[in-house]
Amino acid sequence: MEYKKLGDIATYINGYAFKPEDRGTEGLPIIRIQDLTGNAYDLGFYDGKYPKKIEINDGDVLISWSASLGVYVWDKGKALLNQHIFKVVFDKVDVDKNYFVYAVRHKLDEMVSKTHGATMKHIVKKDFDATQIPFPSLDEQAEIAMKLDKVSYVIDARKEELQKLDEIIKARFVELFGDPVSNSKGLPIATLPELGEFGRGVSKHRPRNDPKLLGGDYPLIQTGDVAAAELFITDYSSTYSEIGLKQSKMWDKGTLCITIAANIAKTAILTFDACFPDSVVEMRELAIFLFIIGLVSFRRY
Repeated sequence: MEYKKLGDIATYINGYAFKPEDRGTEGLPIIRIQDLTGNAYDLGFYDGKYPKKIEINDGDVLISWSASLGVYVWDKGKALLNQHIFKVVFDKVDVDKNYFVYAVRHKLDEMVSKTHGATMKHIVKKDFDATQIPFPSLDEQAEIAMKLDKVSYVIDARKEELQKLDEIIKARFVELFGDPVSNSKGLPIATLPELGEFGRGVSKHRPRNDPKLLGGDYPLIQTGDVAAAELFITDYSSTYSEIGLKQSKMWDKGTLCITIAANIAKTAILTFDACFPDSVVEMRELAIFLFIIGLVSFRRY
């Protein structure tokens, strides 16, 4: 299998460093990383002169390389690119654009996974250009991209189905127990400590991402792992070493994990023994588990 460096495949144009005073209410949208990830609520506009190279249009491939790593195909019309995002110009070799998107997306995911839970701030341009991806023939690229498109379609359809099922569960919950905020059915009220025994995760060492703490045999569950789980935590992305375990605590399989930072109030049950930091608390009470098992059964039904 032939490999090529990203720098030998295309040219990567960085966006412009717009100043806060450049952002107005008229003109072309200024696209930042949060606008690509869906976390923006204050889209800004620019109504002045700009270098043509930072203009983006439908079909352009964009790569965010700072704070949040990702590959996107732009589809929201003419706009202007902010800094920390590359626009890809395919001007060096023949390459299937869809294949390129999948290959670079996989490579960025690989980079993130190798950080063992640490926050990757950015990719240095020279390192990005030197990164290699598999580069089969153009026909093979097109075939691979077509197969991955089909898989992506199935995944997206499944996510939509799960979203609808989640809405049904919430509606059924309100039907059975009333609005949990207003307590419309007048049910008895209790605080969480009255319902079960709580414990807090342990992570004594600072910084938490010290390399000597990581990379061993002991699963480390963090807030993101809890948030990404459905009702059961079946996988993990980080591990503790012997040193990491000594400054933490191993919790038993079956522990109910509740996040209290970052992704607040996300809840899931461990399916294996694991450590977690003090941004996660655990709860042990039979009634709570039975309630969650009931939700699982209803979802399957």
